[in-house]
Amino acid sequence: MSSKADLSGTTLPRRQLGRALRDTRHARGSTLDQVARDTEFGRSALSRMELGRYEKIKVREVEYLCR
Repeated sequence: MSSKADLSGTTLPRRQLGRALRDTRHARGSTLDQVARDTEFGRSALSRMELGRYEKIKVREVEYLCR
């Protein structure tokens, strides 16, 4: 049985991050296209991040998006 802290084999952390990114974008009233243009990330990459399907997201990318 895996412990609560051992989430390495699940998508839960990515999905939680994606929801937070999407909720923040919605709260700001921004579209994916606007964020993609402003951050120079690809629209499809941002969409995958929000869906929790972007497997190689880096801390610096999250920090950049949060600014």
